[in-house]
Parts: sequence; C-alpha cells; structure tokens
Amino acid sequence: MDAVILTALMLVAGFAAGGLAARLHLPRITGYLIAGMLLNPSASHAISQAAVDKLSFIVPVVLGVVSYMIGGGLRLKAVRQLGKAIVSITVFQGVTPFFFSFLLVAGLGPFVLGVPGGRGFFATFVPMGLVLGAIAVSSAPAAIVAIVHECSARGSVTTTCLAVLALTDAITVIAFACSLDIGRALVDGQQIGGLGNMLAAPLFHILGSLSAGTAFGWLLIKGLDRIRGRGALLAAVFAGILVLTTAAETWGLSSILANMTAGFVVANRSGREEMLTVLERVEEALFALFFVLSGMYVDVAALNAAAALVALIMAGRKIGKYAGARIGAAVADAPEALRKYPGFVLLPKAGLTLGLAFVARQAFPSFGPLLFNALLASTVINMLLTPPLAKLALVRSGESGCREPATEFSR
Repeated sequence: MDAVILTALMLVAGFAAGGLAARLHLPRITGYLIAGMLLNPSASHAISQAAVDKLSFIVPVVLGVVSYMIGGGLRLKAVRQLGKAIVSITVFQGVTPFFFSFLLVAGLGPFVLGVPGGRGFFATFVPMGLVLGAIAVSSAPAAIVAIVHECSARGSVTTTCLAVLALTDAITVIAFACSLDIGRALVDGQQIGGLGNMLAAPLFHILGSLSAGTAFGWLLIKGLDRIRGRGALLAAVFAGILVLTTAAETWGLSSILANMTAGFVVANRSGREEMLTVLERVEEALFALFFVLSGMYVDVAALNAAAALVALIMAGRKIGKYAGARIGAAVADAPEALRKYPGFVLLPKAGLTLGLAFVARQAFPSFGPLLFNALLASTVINMLLTPPLAKLALVRSGESGCREPATEFSR
C-alpha cells in the first residue's frame, strides 16, 4: 500500500476510534491504539510490514515535539516556588517505581521470562530492568489534566499532583537517557571491569545532548525574534525541531533530551509563550499517527509471551507510584489527604511511555520487541483501569465537583 494512502487511512481510523473512545469515557489514546492493532499487518493482510516500516520516521518526529513541550512546561520560577511536599513527593514517586520495577524485572525475570536470544543475566535482565525502571517513572499529564478539568477539581491535592506532573516527565527523560546508555554498555559486554568507560560514555552522551539542546534553544529564540504570524511561527518551530532531531541522531546524541532542553531554554528565556503553544495546532494529528503506528507495530502473536513481563511492569509501577507518593508526603510531614490520594491520581501513563518503548525496541534487538509489546499492552490496560481510580481519588479528597463513581471501591 502506498505510504500516502496508508497515512490517510491511519488518520481517519485513528480519529474515528479516538472519538468512539471519548464517547465511552475512555482516553482517546486507547482508541488510537486499538485502531492501530486492527490495522496491524498480522490482522489486516491488505497492509504489509514493509509499508508500515516506511512510516517509522513518524516516531522521532513526534518524540521531538513531545520532548520540546515537556521542556517547555518546566519553568524555573515555578520550580523555585514549589513547596517541600511537592518536591518530596516528586522525588519519591519517581525513585520508588524505578527501583521496584528494576528489582522485579532483574530479580524475577530469569525465572519467568527465560533468556531472550540466549544472553546472560548482565546482558539481558539488568539492562531490561534499568530501562523499564526509567520508563516506570513517567506519567500521563494529558489524561490527568483532562480528569481534573472534567471534575472541576481544586485544592491542595489537585495543585500538588499538577505540580508533580510538570516535573515527572522531565525526570523520566533524564533517567531513561542514563539507563539506555548504561544498558547498551552492559549488552555490549562492558561489565564491572569496564565500569569507568561504561559511565563515561553515558555522561558524554547526556552532556552533549544538553549542550546541543541549549545551543539550539538560544538559536531558536534569536532566529524567530521577528516572526509574529502563528502560521509562520508554527512552520519555523516545527522545522527547528526536525533539524535538531536529525542533528542529534546524526551526532549520536539523544534527540529526546536535546529537544527537551531546547524547550526548557525557550520557555525560560524567550518570554514568548506562543513559541510553545503554537504546536497545539498540530499535536493531536501527530499523536493520532504516532499511537496508531504503535498499535500497528504490535506483534499480536507475541503478546502471550509478554504476559509475565506485563504483570511485572504493572506491579512494579503501581506499587512504586503509590508507595513513593505516600512516603514522599510522609517525609514532608504533609496532611493526611496528601499522603492518601496523590498516589492514585498519578497512576495513569500514556504517550511518553510508548515513545520511550519505541526507542528501547530499536536500541536492544535481542529483547527490545518483547519490551515494546509488554509496554504497549500494559499501557492499554493502564489507561482502561487507572483513570477511574484517579477520578475516584479526587472525589474522595473532597476537591471534585463530580459524583463518586459507582465502583467496588465506593461501596
């Protein structure tokens, strides 16, 4: 099938399924993913895997836009004003799921997953645990903000959760960049004897990505200083993200970290909010393409083999998120409401998880496809189960205008 026709089909199917999901009070991303799985080459013989592979360029483009917007949401002024409870919850709800996921995957993986490709423990389960641990830190700002708006929620729990979200995805990107580089070094055989080299390479990679993003952010501010029309500004910012993404990948740097840094510089130094908000005009179409494509890459036949890993991913993240948020609130001596409810509100995960899953799939040929299938399946399940829990937590906190959902938890 022609790539242009396939792209059009993906957009139509994605928006149709997304609209249906919204009518069923589910996140649109769930509809996008299901549409992609229905268009999957293994399910639809009219579409070949080769045709799907031709559209793989969509992945770095969307990740570049997402990363730029994540960086743009991180304001230094807001960070300085954050209270002790917010900082403490942010740290612990990030660190705890990382370690829970790492320990579950690295500890139980050899017994329940086998050894993909016949590789050893340090070349398979340690890097797998590191990468999945970093991805477990991520959350779903769009889904959570939608729930907050739906319920017209206001109060300390709501404010705390929104502030934590603003920092969480930035932490995820940095943790993933570190874990990916260390994981690659382990897969390549650089274990304890090569610890210095193993750590030096990731450090160079991360510093290089930060430097490239910083320089490009300044260039973007100066270069677009005289552009005022929203159409021209959209074209210029989008083109800039494409250039930075291509340059970072050509130089062997992290395009995700570089774009996040560029967005951070623009947000804190340009004084022009429209350099960030202008991308809202195209983000929904890009997200639809990305998530439909994600569904088309699922190996349906391999989902059974990924079931055990799905269970480990979900257990590690959910236990870690709730426990971490509760521990963080306790350390800050926060009120009982901040100890009890943020752990549930922060459970949803979505876009960034799948974006990083794509990167992991390409970075680790031996077990990357297994990770990708498990992460996609866990994301679909997560987006079905956790939004109602987040909504219930806001209702129970007393900050929501919604009625309490009729669930087993409310009886």
